[in-house]
Amino acid sequence: MLRERIIVFATIVIMMIFPDSILGEKLIIGYYPHWIKDDLTPEKIDLNNLTHIVHAFAWPNSDGTLSTYSGMIDPNLNFLVHNSDRKILISLGGWGNSSSFSDVTGDVSLRSTFIANIVTFVQQNNYDGVDIDWEFPSTLSDRENLTLLMSELRSALDKIDTGYLLTMAISSGNWYGQWFDYEKLVSICDWFGVMTYDFHGTWSSHSGHNSPISSPLNCSDGSVETALSYLRDQRYISSNQLLMGIPFYGKMFNAPELYKSFTGDVTNLEYHKIPSHINADWSRLWDDYSKVPYLLSSD
Repeated sequence: MLRERIIVFATIVIMMIFPDSILGEKLIIGYYPHWIKDDLTPEKIDLNNLTHIVHAFAWPNSDGTLSTYSGMIDPNLNFLVHNSDRKILISLGGWGNSSSFSDVTGDVSLRSTFIANIVTFVQQNNYDGVDIDWEFPSTLSDRENLTLLMSELRSALDKIDTGYLLTMAISSGNWYGQWFDYEKLVSICDWFGVMTYDFHGTWSSHSGHNSPISSPLNCSDGSVETALSYLRDQRYISSNQLLMGIPFYGKMFNAPELYKSFTGDVTNLEYHKIPSHINADWSRLWDDYSKVPYLLSSD
């Protein structure tokens, strides 16, 4: 049976950009996750095209202490970033590392311990700030406690140095967004990194783009456009505090065509591996509804 594989363009390093930030400069931020350290050593990072690095991830334990992946902390990374007159933040949480946030933030003593450990970690490892990536709060208590965490962490960092940055990675829609009190958070955070990617995947009913700019009429799974509209127009976050997430990886589906049901697994394909798939058997097409390209190949 003839099948077509769809690769949806959209890195392992997540770039987040906006042109006129609250800090008065253009920001281009790259997420540097621990799992690419061997393939992309700190010396290989092109810092000329970045203003900030977000080092991912550390995470909270149930007792308010912090954990990191083995070998993740690298003084040379921070040295190289600072030597290039750039800044580096530590990201706390991430998908799969956020299970203790609710308990830790919901207890006054544990939250205080957690904040003290964050500040110590930042100072000892020479970071310029903290990015909170709680995926995801899910109750009214979580919503309130997240705001308390951010407010108290902001105060604790400011006592050391008012130049420390405090940022958040946030959802692209209201499903999780309802548990973020943006009315209060906007005055606490320097910026919000919007997860404008993973709009389609194994959970989807059909094949689709990883990070579509717009949504076609027959697809209600969201897009960059709907995400930013929600945050600006419904949650009233100023555009100069919103960073659009740009994923440098694609989604590969086994499907007859775009927006059709698929079989098997959906594979994430890293950007640097995509060129090897571009050959005579692949066709590069343009989706004029979603305003993004994709590749097709017949098995």
